Amino acid sequence: MEESTLTSGEIPRQLSFAEKARALLYSHPPRVAILATIFAAEQTDLKKRELIRLFVASLFHDAGKICVDGILKMTFNDCKLSPEDKIKMDTHPIYGHKFFTWLGLPKIAEIILEHHERWNDRDHGYPRKLKGEAISLSARILAMADALDVMIAWRPYNHLKNIDEAIAEIHDESGKQFDPGLVEPFCEFVEKHRLLIRFLLLNSPRAKSERNLGEPEPCPN
Repeated sequence: MEESTLTSGEIPRQLSFAEKARALLYSHPPRVAILATIFAAEQTDLKKRELIRLFVASLFHDAGKICVDGILKMTFNDCKLSPEDKIKMDTHPIYGHKFFTWLGLPKIAEIILEHHERWNDRDHGYPRKLKGEAISLSARILAMADALDVMIAWRPYNHLKNIDEAIAEIHDESGKQFDPGLVEPFCEFVEKHRLLIRFLLLNSPRAKSERNLGEPEPCPN
């Protein structure tokens, strides 16, 4: 069977608002939660309670975006974020952390806060510039699952990758963005569960035309 849902392609430029909302707000978090939790259950020693926390944190890892000023424009415009919008967007883990701390769920809040930290790249990790094992194991797992889904499912600001390209990029980021001790097991997990990933992507908009037709333009001021 042809893996039409997994081929590379141009960003879909003419999706309706409803299709974009489904892709970015409703489809992405559950996929990330499922992949992160199954991987952790199969490949790590996280206990049941920790797996539940990871699942919840993954499901709501982007919840803080609702507090970011101008989020609708940034989320649904088919263009790259401006430097100013990137600074705003990078605050979303802080808002998510505050919300779950307010709910009395500090361990889930910490995972959300740390999911954009990088193993050995403080210059690009945020918001606290953590490094290595200072980042919780659950947050390191969430970071890989999130990155995988961003690469292989539709986003308004980047080109789609197929699974092989995504695996290669995760390998390239071993020891930089991602924990090198987790990268190989995670890539093997992705290989093993290609059929599951195809199923999870069924409702994700995928491009029909050829890739590499140019980068998204910056948003006009």
